[in-house]
Amino acid sequence: MFTAAQVEEAIRPESPHYPRSRIVEIENTHNMGGGSIWPLAQLQAVCAMAHRYGLMTHLDGARLLNAVVATWYRGQNLCGAR
Repeated sequence: MFTAAQVEEAIRPESPHYPRSRIVEIENTHNMGGGSIWPLAQLQAVCAMAHRYGLMTHLDGARLLNAVVATWYRGQNLCGAR
């Protein structure tokens, strides 16, 4: 898992020499994190930071229902929906 500050640090500056940053991809539940579920506040902060810079967000939802069942949050909340 990563933070909103890490997203901001990873955004590439405008340059003809590098591809532009365009998307932030999130996995919930996090496979490489042993099935960890993103804390809702952290997920919302990461998505807000991405949207502030005009980046798209994508949630890999293969295990999304595991997170919904474990937290009782609505699926749209865990997807970073605005």
